[in-house]
Amino acid sequence: MGVTTGSIKVTKRHILISIKPEYANKIFDGTKTVELRRKFPKLERRCLAFVYATAPVKALIGVCQIDKVISAPPQGMWWKFGKQTGITYDKYTEYFSGALTAYGIFFSATTLFPEPIPLHEVWLGVTAPQSYRYINSNLLRETS
Repeated sequence: MGVTTGSIKVTKRHILISIKPEYANKIFDGTKTVELRRKFPKLERRCLAFVYATAPVKALIGVCQIDKVISAPPQGMWWKFGKQTGITYDKYTEYFSGALTAYGIFFSATTLFPEPIPLHEVWLGVTAPQSYRYINSNLLRETS
């Protein structure tokens, strides 16, 4: 049996993803619909991404459902989805400098938590990842 997080039931292998606060906020206000990565794992469709906002927030701020992950050469990714990424072209080209592949993570069903939640209140012994890490639903604490 899974744990309920907002309106989304947690039963699969999911991820904890670190995102700079300025970009994480754009995901939850709907102005950024594609998160970019230089590397990203294959995941089951509709798994969850628990969003950890990096410094200065340093806490979980919400959860999103991953609809799909696509890969493309960096120029093709920008050409097709640049307006959805929430960053400038200059920052994009700097980030993907030297990369052969860009990954685009498409989120839906975003839920922003009312207050940031420190990781230790949700997962015992889990530290913030550099980029992402897998989270199994059995690591979630039951909370009421």
